[in-house]
Amino acid sequence: MLTQTLTYKCPHCGTPVEVEPRAGENIVVCPSEQCKKPFQVAVPVAEPIEPLAGEEHHDYHEPVGAHKEPANPLEHKQPAEQKPIAAPVAVRPDEQETAGQQIHLQMFRRYPLRVLAHLAAAIGGLVAMIWCLDRNYLTGAALCGVLAVVATGRFVVWWMRMRDTILTITNKRLVLETGVWSRQSTEIFFNDVQDVRVHQGILSGWFNVGDLAIIVSRGAKETVVIMAVPDPINVAGLIRSQNQPK
Repeated sequence: MLTQTLTYKCPHCGTPVEVEPRAGENIVVCPSEQCKKPFQVAVPVAEPIEPLAGEEHHDYHEPVGAHKEPANPLEHKQPAEQKPIAAPVAVRPDEQETAGQQIHLQMFRRYPLRVLAHLAAAIGGLVAMIWCLDRNYLTGAALCGVLAVVATGRFVVWWMRMRDTILTITNKRLVLETGVWSRQSTEIFFNDVQDVRVHQGILSGWFNVGDLAIIVSRGAKETVVIMAVPDPINVAGLIRSQNQPK
């Protein structure tokens, strides 16, 4: 005698499972090695074809497109509603500030005589101090030593201050940074610049260095002087070109 079986789909993994029909409800374990989870099956219930006495027969047809609940609700779970991603805000190229040229001030080229004077005082004081000590002139040696120390100290501080002074030119502004131990910054936007003037002496012209006088209008007119700028004519032309309306 052949045993009739019914095929069910595992609600966990969807594996087809053949089950012997029995009255009542059965607990079946999924045979899939990856699943092995139990589920409950129900034997289909038959309905009589002929209507019972006193009852009218109505043929039942399932409406086309009627919704059927899936065996496992997780199989047809609606995807979560995704929130729209905000588009990035575009920035015009002329609104972005680009890194510009950095210019270090040149004190040796701008003040050659002053540099030579400090060096001469420092070296001369040291030599004179040694000579006085050799002649046992203690007072003269002390005075020469003080002269050498003062000249050397002033020169070192001046050199450090000039070395740490940087002029930066971007496409929107000038930034002058000064200070040795504490930094200070002066900003000049090109929209506020009215005029740029170059001052050069004879020696400054020979060494291609000079001073820039920038006339700024920020409520009231003021003049910002930047000294010891190398190649000052080209730098002034660069500032004027950036100040032109785009």
